[in-house]
Amino acid sequence: MNKNVGYDVKDKDDSICNGFGINNRTENSSAQFIRGLDWKSETAMVSLSFTLLLVAGCAAVLANPAKIEDFPSIVQVETGYGRVWLQTCVGTILTSRHVLTAAHCLVGTALTPKMSRVRAGAGERGRDGQIVDVDSAIRHPDYTFKRFDSNVGIIRLAAYFSFSDKVARATIVASGVVFPANVAVTVASWGRTAQDVIWADRDLTSTRLYTTDNKACAARYADLPIPITITSNMICTAIPGTTGTHWGIRDGGSPVFYDGILVGFLSFGSPYGEKFPLVATSVSSFTDWIVENASY
Repeated sequence: MNKNVGYDVKDKDDSICNGFGINNRTENSSAQFIRGLDWKSETAMVSLSFTLLLVAGCAAVLANPAKIEDFPSIVQVETGYGRVWLQTCVGTILTSRHVLTAAHCLVGTALTPKMSRVRAGAGERGRDGQIVDVDSAIRHPDYTFKRFDSNVGIIRLAAYFSFSDKVARATIVASGVVFPANVAVTVASWGRTAQDVIWADRDLTSTRLYTTDNKACAARYADLPIPITITSNMICTAIPGTTGTHWGIRDGGSPVFYDGILVGFLSFGSPYGEKFPLVATSVSSFTDWIVENASY
């Protein structure tokens, strides 16, 4: 792969981009209360996503501990339930005021600005970092929950991130770049790391995956009780030595990097785990749309 495939999404005003962090908030969640609530809320959060069939009882595996400084563009997308805020998806910083995530993360309550916020610069789920409220969010016009395709959305923040070694924008892949099979990529997330466990990871992790052949991936998903069409707008990935990997509900929108460049973000998986690849939205299919909609 050519390393020079990146594209920086620029802020309208780079002085603001590096700027003041006005109205940013730093706060600690009540960790003990959240821990006691997680096992119940995990089930409740399924209703926020179209991935009900796909995520039940699944998990990401073979993850390694990661530092937020290694993935400063990753953020937690949180949804409010009364006085409690829970991480429901993951996103990636495009500019000091825009975050890229999966469109399925921006439905129902999660699309309501007063019920949504983003936490950046935090290695631990639900604790510390910069917290910024959501101003608005858009989904790609071609996205529908029945088709799984064009699963891409952008969050516009109500204030600006203050960039640092823990908070930075990502470089996204150029338009039209196609990844062949057997390319090593890295996924960062707060998803689950052991099969058949209830608890999601509290600390940030990273997982090394490899791209798989889209035709073979399509053949597998065509065999599901409710078939799913794999398109050229998707990247299929798996753990070496398997034909797939596991998926957790908090993994939606988790960034997929190639050599530090954002090439995708997790879209969906299968409850059959290692028998099915984990599918990401291919950023290069939407680079132009992303750049256009992250500039207002």
